[in-house]
Amino acid sequence: MTGKTKNAASIMLLCSAIIFFAVPGFSQTAGKKAESQDGPPDTMTWTQLPEGHQEIPLEGPCMMCHNYKVDATTTATKQMVRIGKQLDKEVLWKRISDYLEAGKKTKTFVLGTSLNNIPLTTSCDWMLDPVNKVMYAFFEIGTEKLIHVRENPYVSLNHHKPWENNFSTVLCIQVRGKADLFDGSRPEFKKAVEVSFPGLPEQNRKGLMDRASKNMVVCRVTIEQIMLFDGTLLGQHMSSYQMWRRIPTFTPSYFSEKK
Repeated sequence: MTGKTKNAASIMLLCSAIIFFAVPGFSQTAGKKAESQDGPPDTMTWTQLPEGHQEIPLEGPCMMCHNYKVDATTTATKQMVRIGKQLDKEVLWKRISDYLEAGKKTKTFVLGTSLNNIPLTTSCDWMLDPVNKVMYAFFEIGTEKLIHVRENPYVSLNHHKPWENNFSTVLCIQVRGKADLFDGSRPEFKKAVEVSFPGLPEQNRKGLMDRASKNMVVCRVTIEQIMLFDGTLLGQHMSSYQMWRRIPTFTPSYFSEKK
């Protein structure tokens, strides 16, 4: 084979590879011909039973029977949301608020922070304000997480039910947002106390305010995105992955763009 012939063959091979991976549906169509027909087909989602799927118990994961495929550019989470049937935004927010007993009871979350590429996680109790869509927590003065938040206010939080060996009862809530720290000198401190301690008698609130303002700071997280994994939605023919966003175009890079 001459040099020109080799070059032409290489170019043809390269073009074929580009078409295979770049043209939507081409690689999937080509792949289907090569796939064995034995066994269940590959699946693009494990968050919702596809139309025509036989009735099965929902306790186990799809990967017990199916191979799971993702494309080269979409994250698994984005694909779950994109493919599955989504709740309306306000319906989803109410569902999240109800799970977290917003305005009534605190829930324990794991707070993830990072400073100079060194991560830190801290478990703490948070109260969700369902009207303003923010979360409140009270932190002791002088803790390491406060240093992280002051230097890098972009945080993530996670709350989940204990695993019950049943996918149809899984509940996990992941939050992304921006944190703000303030002490008793800020007027928002009183609002945080009122939201976080709804059942506290008025006569006890002043004493709590005095003690907390001297020893603690408030961390208020403005929620930008919530990813809900709710296994009970599988039985309602909805995607178990649901995404709520304050603004539809939110991505993590939005934080750096806001600076």
